[in-house]
Amino acid sequence: MKWFKRVWVWAIPILLLLILQTGYSRAIPPFEGPDGVEHIAYIFWLVENKTFPPQGLEAWETPVRQEAGQPPLYYLLAAVPTAVADLNHPPATYRKNPYFPTAAEGHIPDNKNVAIHYPSDIQPLVGQWQGIYLARLISLGFGVLLVISSIGLMGQVMIGRKVLAFAAGLIVAATPQVIFLSSIVSNDIAVAALSTLTMWLLARLLRNPPRWQNGLALGLAAGFALLAKSSALVLGLPIALGLIWWGYQHRQNSRSVILAIGVAGGIVLLVAGWWYGRSYFLYGSPLGTDVHCYATWAYCDSPVPRQMLREWQEVVQSYWAGFGWGNIKFVGWVYSLLQLTWAVALVGWLMAIIRYAKKEAVTTTAVIFSLLLLSAIATAVSLELWMRTVAAPHGRLLYPAIGAITTITLTGWYNLRS
Repeated sequence: MKWFKRVWVWAIPILLLLILQTGYSRAIPPFEGPDGVEHIAYIFWLVENKTFPPQGLEAWETPVRQEAGQPPLYYLLAAVPTAVADLNHPPATYRKNPYFPTAAEGHIPDNKNVAIHYPSDIQPLVGQWQGIYLARLISLGFGVLLVISSIGLMGQVMIGRKVLAFAAGLIVAATPQVIFLSSIVSNDIAVAALSTLTMWLLARLLRNPPRWQNGLALGLAAGFALLAKSSALVLGLPIALGLIWWGYQHRQNSRSVILAIGVAGGIVLLVAGWWYGRSYFLYGSPLGTDVHCYATWAYCDSPVPRQMLREWQEVVQSYWAGFGWGNIKFVGWVYSLLQLTWAVALVGWLMAIIRYAKKEAVTTTAVIFSLLLLSAIATAVSLELWMRTVAAPHGRLLYPAIGAITTITLTGWYNLRS
């Protein structure tokens, strides 16, 4: 049992996610996730055409459509197990449900599926249908990485408090939307995992003297996060400010600081820079977002009146749970209880601010907390700007900051202690 005492903090949350994800994956048919048709088409495009799908207006002539602008990391990884399947026997046929969407409330079962499904699609599981389920294994892998990174981030913030690190992993593993995203084909779980890993490694770097190895690890994580989804760009601000503070703290060892920062920046450019440069030179859109302007749900240069409060209510609710295409939800009082957890955390932080108001020293822990808060705010601001371009009130788009949000919430509860 000695080994269990060393790994229980990690093992139990991971096991919980694996158990819950198994149930979710069995219950969720193919295509029944946000933009699931296009995500799946991206993977099949890579396997069949051995090249990236076109962007811009031309993307809408392919089944990949608006997802063609997405960075390719998740899809490349998912294409590896998918290529094992025989993609032609049979093909995965998307049959649109003519009665979708329904006007029924989220908790009422009425034509919630975007597609029509037959038992013979996955019994036996062969062809492209098998490829879809093999691709889901990549989502599960990123879900596990998200849980691990959440534990590691909390461990770096609250040094020596294993129970809090365990609680962070448990909260993430039990969040319904995390389980859902780990059970479907989507790059949202990838950017959530890699962004949380990036903040963990940044916190670790800030607590240690300058070493180029730490800069290498941070650069790899940030680069892969950017290669998973462009929304990870919001991490640039907290990373930059954190490195400036860290460099000042170790200014007597400036050569090692410059080397570590240089390695981190160089690796980011090496891992992800080529994709953004390619998108700019080929399509004039480095972030690949212009392809959305051809969608019926886009505003782009023609903004429309918005119900901002209602949209953000939808964002907060679907942060916790918005299954299917965001149209399957719990009853309203469940979300009220979940939002109450954030209100309680806010009370804890107000108490902490009052308690420590007279302390003048700026500690590394305080800096890390400030950077986590900044990453959460930057992600929310980025989402607000995005919702002014397209109709996208989706809580999953806050997931580049899920590690920060979980850490801030949990420490707010912890600060309620006397």
